Amino acid sequence: NSFCTLLARSSTMESAGGKRDRDPSAPREADVTSPVAQRGPQGEATDGTPATVGPPPQADAGPTIVAVPDRVRVTRKGERFADPKAVSIYFRDFTLDTVVDRAPPPVDQLKDEQRVAAADDDHVAKQAASWEEHYRHNKGLYPIKNYIAQAFPTVFLAWESDDSKAAEAGEDLSLRPPRTIIECGCGVGSALLPLAGLLPRDRFIGFDVSKSAVDLMLRHERTVASGGRISGFPHDIAAEPLPSEHNGSAHAVLLVFVLSAVGKSQQQASLERLRAVMRPDGRLCFRDYGRYDHNERRFYDGGNRVADGGYVKGDGTQQCFFELEETRQLFKRAGFEEDVPLDYHFNRVHNRKTDVEMRKVFINGVFKPAAAAPAA
Repeated sequence: NSFCTLLARSSTMESAGGKRDRDPSAPREADVTSPVAQRGPQGEATDGTPATVGPPPQADAGPTIVAVPDRVRVTRKGERFADPKAVSIYFRDFTLDTVVDRAPPPVDQLKDEQRVAAADDDHVAKQAASWEEHYRHNKGLYPIKNYIAQAFPTVFLAWESDDSKAAEAGEDLSLRPPRTIIECGCGVGSALLPLAGLLPRDRFIGFDVSKSAVDLMLRHERTVASGGRISGFPHDIAAEPLPSEHNGSAHAVLLVFVLSAVGKSQQQASLERLRAVMRPDGRLCFRDYGRYDHNERRFYDGGNRVADGGYVKGDGTQQCFFELEETRQLFKRAGFEEDVPLDYHFNRVHNRKTDVEMRKVFINGVFKPAAAAPAA
């Protein structure tokens, strides 16, 4: 019957090295020039996802159908979860000196009146509306960030190791209180969901400025099957604090490719609001776009307008790029200190379709609440 035929086709694809045997975070039109390249939506590495070198990607055949006991589920297009402990993350494909010379000037030095867009009073509200529109009309490919635990090994991998050792020693982990992990700007759950699989006894809360994105995450099979461990709600951290019920609750806050979408005038306040929900021993895991990234040069050469410290993209959202020392000072003013030193990650990607090499620069580190409150 058609059901059996569907499963047979799915099995054939896997055994033949088909679509679901390759890294799903690889763009369909990308090829590799280093062990790191195949990743990112729309043929461009945008989130630093490491990839496995393999056969050229095949044409997309629509949503992936995966057989599970007693039923069939339909996943989001291109979606595949992997063991976070088995994923590699690469970050030394090139060195800083190879990109500094061709970098555009910092955004705050661009004074051309034709380029500078007004950051008016409802700038934050406009950003929120732009992100809602983005997720409402882009429900297809959001690669799962299986690598995310590897980006912050002293937090998530250390916790998983501690739990595993305790279980092997015969401890009943159900007697331990669960940790609480809060993700700011969770989107559709691309980072939060694989972490929830790695840490099955912990509690995960995601929030995002886009209600459509949160709805997609809440309808995901992993969320539904979590028994309430995974939850989420719409919220704009740039506009107001989180509900007070979350204050002092988070063992970890995940802030991945989110602060760059917040206007520079709102970034410190956003960080202070996140600090309020953290425990004194909590950690904030930060990963975002660094200065000298391929997109910074592209936006500058393309004549993109700038507003509130970032480039305005075609869909109305904006993107900032972070420099190391400036970012350290930003977190310090917000009441944080470094736990794992902030550093650049360098990933090189070659796009086969456009024959363009993209040098991606990310900024990565772990922060903790400072022992003393920042000076007024």
